[in-house]
Amino acid sequence: MKASSALGMSIIHTLKSHKSDLSELLDNKFTRKEHPDFLRTGEELDLGRMLVRGSCGNNIVDMVAPEPGKYFICKPGKGAFYKTYFDDLLQSTHMMVAGVTTEVCMRSTVREATDRGYEPPIITDAAMSYFESYRQQPVEQRVA
Repeated sequence: MKASSALGMSIIHTLKSHKSDLSELLDNKFTRKEHPDFLRTGEELDLGRMLVRGSCGNNIVDMVAPEPGKYFICKPGKGAFYKTYFDDLLQSTHMMVAGVTTEVCMRSTVREATDRGYEPPIITDAAMSYFESYRQQPVEQRVA
């Protein structure tokens, strides 16, 4: 991140996060996880409520957290464009994507970016997932 900033590149941090009243959580996303092994958005856990803004467990780790005054977007969906001002912050047709859950959030963001005319490569050394095979497939496919 420091190297990107030194080159004058903007860094936009995103976090899947919902309002505490879950008002922007779509019904299908709340009710579909009725299987006992799945956690529900808003469910109370040891570190706070699952994917709820302000909960201890719903934040960006300190090592890569945005510096004060830098761009930070809470997003209610998987992709960074959905119900956010992400597109308004982008200042060219070029962007690079890094982060976690390569197979879900990153893939969703990259696909929508392509549909909007951006050139969205994934920084493979800065892409992670729960399992290596989940990370590798979208990287190899170039998801666009």
